[in-house]
Amino acid sequence: MNIFRALFGQKKPLALAPSMKPAVEWYVADLIKTISVSESAEELNAEARHYSGYVREAVLKRCVDLAWPELLPVVVERLNDWVPEVRDTARRALETLLPFFPTANLLAVLPAVLKLHSAARCDHAEWLTQFESNFVRVTDVNEIIAAAQGSNIKVARSCVYLLKKYNLLEPTELIELILGRSDDIVLAKQAIELCATLPEDVQGAQYRAAMKSSFGSVRTNALSALLSMESDFRLALVTEALSDAQSSVRSIAMGFLRPLDFNFRAHYRNMLLQQPDVAGSARVCLSALASLRDKDDLELIKTFVVSKRISVRLAALVAWLRLEEQDKDSIALAAISDAAPRIRRFALQAERKHGAYIPFATIQSSLSEKKDMALLLIFAERKKWIWLECIARESMQRGPEDSITMGLDQSLRAWLRSPGRWYQRPTKEQISFLSSPSAQAALRKLLADEPSLERHLEQELGSYVSIL
Repeated sequence: MNIFRALFGQKKPLALAPSMKPAVEWYVADLIKTISVSESAEELNAEARHYSGYVREAVLKRCVDLAWPELLPVVVERLNDWVPEVRDTARRALETLLPFFPTANLLAVLPAVLKLHSAARCDHAEWLTQFESNFVRVTDVNEIIAAAQGSNIKVARSCVYLLKKYNLLEPTELIELILGRSDDIVLAKQAIELCATLPEDVQGAQYRAAMKSSFGSVRTNALSALLSMESDFRLALVTEALSDAQSSVRSIAMGFLRPLDFNFRAHYRNMLLQQPDVAGSARVCLSALASLRDKDDLELIKTFVVSKRISVRLAALVAWLRLEEQDKDSIALAAISDAAPRIRRFALQAERKHGAYIPFATIQSSLSEKKDMALLLIFAERKKWIWLECIARESMQRGPEDSITMGLDQSLRAWLRSPGRWYQRPTKEQISFLSSPSAQAALRKLLADEPSLERHLEQELGSYVSIL
C-alpha cells in the first residue's frame, strides 16, 4: 500500500521560491532529494525543524511514505507550524496515517494534538473537531477508557476529555472512573463539576463517592453540595466530617453544627483522649482544638509534644504556637532539640516567621550533636561572622573528608562570594578565634589550597585585625 500516493497523488518536484539564490536553491533541492529517500527517523526528526518550509514539508511527505509509528511525533509537531502550507500538509498527513497507526502511539501524541485548542498561531477549532471525531471513530473505546485510568496523567486527561465530549461513557460511569484515580486534582475537580450536571435524584450518591476522594478541595465541594440537599443523613455526615484531615471540610461541618450548639471542644478532647496513638486522628484533634482558641486546652496539647509519632509531635508544637504564640521561644527550643529533622526545621520556621529566639550556642550544640549540618548552616548564614565562626569550629572538630561531605567547603565559598552585601562587624572574640592558627588551618583545608580564595579570606579578616 502506498499511503503517500493516496494522500498526495503522483510525486512532483517541489517548486522553489523564485527569489532564492542559486546556491541556496541547489542546497534545498539536494536536501529535499535526500529526504525523499531517507530511511533514518533521526535524520527526518532533525530536518523537521529546518528553516526552509519546503524541507519541512518534504519531511512530512516522507513520514507518510514510511508510515513508521516513531515518526508520528514529527508530524504532530508541525501541526502548529508557522507556515500555513506546512500546517496543512501536517494535517493531511495525520488524517491519512490515523487509521494505520497502533492505538498506543496515537494516544501518546493525543495531548500534543489537543493542546492546539489553546494555540494562538491560528484557529485550529474546526480541524480539531474533525480530528477528534475521526480519532473516536477509529479507536476502540475500551482502549480510551484504559488510557484514562493509566499512569500517564496528560494522556488520561485527554482521554477523559474525549469520553466526556463524545458521550462515550455514561456520566455516572465517568465520575466513577475519575474518582477511582487518586493522583490528579485536575481530573478530580472535573468529577465534581460532572456531579452538578446529573439529575438531582442521583447527585447524592455521586457526591458521597466524592467524599472519599484523596483531595481535600474535592471533599470540601462535595460536602457543601450534600449539605445543600434536603436529607436525613446530614447530621451523621457532618459529624464524620469533623474528623476530616482537610481544615476546610471541618470548617463547613462546624458551620452546619454551630447553630445546633454542638460542643466541639468536648468532641475533639474525647477523640484525642480515646485515640491518642492514632496519628491521623490525633493530628486532626490537635489542629481543631487550636482553631477553637481555648487556652484551657493548652495543657492537654502539650502532653503530645513527647508523642512517639513524629507527625503528632509536630502537630502539637504547631497547635501550641497557634494557641499561645508568646511561648514561641520555648516551642522553638523544644523543636530544635527533637530527634526528627522534620521537627527541627520547624524551629527555623518559628524563628523566621514568628520571631522566636534561641541562643546560637544552643542551636550549634544541638545540631552539631545530631550532625544536622545543613540546618545548622541555614541558621548561621544570616549572621556573617557567626556563619564563618560556625564553619571554622565545625571543621576543626571533623576531618577534611567529613567536613566536605557535610558541605562546609561549599558553605565557606558561599561566604566568600557574599561579603559585599554585609554590614555586620565581628566581635573582638570572633576575630581573635578566626585569626588563630588552628582556625586558619581548618579554613585553608576547606579551600583545598586555592590561593585566590585564601587571599580573599585573609583580606576579609585583615581589615578587622585592628580591633584586637
